Amino acid sequence: MRSTPALPLAPLLLLCACGGPVVAPEALQDLSSYFYARWPDEDPAALEAGVANLTTFADQVDLDAKPDDRSFVVNPFTRDVVAELVEHDRDPADTVGVGILFASAFPPVDHLAHLTLADGTPVEPSSPDRYDRIIIEGDLDCFVAETCPILRTEAQVERKYLSITVLYTLRKELRWALTEDGERALLARSWNVDSASGGENFWILQGYSIDLFLPYEQGALRYQVSWQETEIGGLDDEDMTGALSDGMQGVFDAQEEWLIEGGG
Repeated sequence: MRSTPALPLAPLLLLCACGGPVVAPEALQDLSSYFYARWPDEDPAALEAGVANLTTFADQVDLDAKPDDRSFVVNPFTRDVVAELVEHDRDPADTVGVGILFASAFPPVDHLAHLTLADGTPVEPSSPDRYDRIIIEGDLDCFVAETCPILRTEAQVERKYLSITVLYTLRKELRWALTEDGERALLARSWNVDSASGGENFWILQGYSIDLFLPYEQGALRYQVSWQETEIGGLDDEDMTGALSDGMQGVFDAQEEWLIEGGG
């Protein structure tokens, strides 16, 4: 697991509709939370600035390296960012945040197939028994055509840890952003609606994520971040960072295999 280096990146400035510059953070630990916090911004320049800086950062990373060498500890966002999304009063400052980069052989639009599966269990290794998803706003065809700017889903998820199962509701939003080359990048953010318990030794107190798919060679550059506050008997924050990285890589592998087998 790596701390994010202070790479010599020039801050990207994009002009917003109001005429002023949009500045995205240079450092990945802050850029990650920037994506989550600026998600509702009506001006596309906000997220596009983030996409450009993420691309620059990824150029410095060996995407063929083992997961630990392309995983990074990142900063949380503030409570106000999620106050209207969640039904608990937990503070995101208490989460552990980990991001991981991955090179997919499939372009961004192909990944919509597994992001909208009604039964997500084939691509979610930690939820082998139940991952029931519905689209609650928008339509897949019109989203692909960019007639619908946002696609929203809701899933009932059973997450397994050893013999313990936790059931929670996960909501996700998807939208498009443009790269500096004018290509489409697919962006998603999600959150657990409320805290959930599998018993006194397993609590998922809060959870948030971003999942970004940027055009890269013939496929996609993926960047996923998970912020979790979880109480699992015997695990400390250092253990949790490793568990999050391993879990996200497991999801990447399952989704890639599903696409290779023609699931899309």
